[in-house]
Amino acid sequence: MALDDALWCNFFKERWGGDDAAFHAPVGSKSWKDVFEVQNPCDGGIGITPCHDS
Repeated sequence: MALDDALWCNFFKERWGGDDAAFHAPVGSKSWKDVFEVQNPCDGGIGITPCHDS
């Protein structure tokens, strides 16, 4: 589980940078995957096909 969370943290940092990662770090029972899904405007974790940045 910790490895999975670290992977999602790295995805977040690659997409939005370290400063945003520090600001949006998960609190309580939230995981980095939860944070990534909320921040990703093209998917949001609800099964929508991701769009591509242009």
